[in-house]
Amino acid sequence: MNKQSLSSREVKKKVMVADDNPDILDSTKIILEEAGYEVETAVDGQAVRRHHEEYPDLILLDIWLAGMDGADICKYLKGQETTKQTASVSKKNHRKEREKIKEEYEARLRIIFESIKGYAIFTFDTTGVITSWNAGVKALFGYA
Repeated sequence: MNKQSLSSREVKKKVMVADDNPDILDSTKIILEEAGYEVETAVDGQAVRRHHEEYPDLILLDIWLAGMDGADICKYLKGQETTKQTASVSKKNHRKEREKIKEEYEARLRIIFESIKGYAIFTFDTTGVITSWNAGVKALFGYA
């Protein structure tokens, strides 16, 4: 028997994995099952809340889960008598965090670009003297 498998007399620990990304959900399930855990899955926050069977020993939650995020689910579970002792871990999906940061950055750039009234391009020589400029310099600063 390899060290990861359980004997037939041992009770498998139950883990619920909640993630709206099917690739993450499937790969996490495979890893945990190979390690000897009984695994349930959920694709949204409401599915975790609606769970009516015996709750698992551990719940792994995506922090940005559709329907109800991981932090809200943790608060809900800790407030219920039947689940207040259930361990829950909210995991951050860095892909979603990067997408959110990218969207915020793009929104800021859009505001900047929309507010631009003109632009000026200067070229300098190695001593810092302006050697040429575009039409924008003439319009903005009155250079001829």
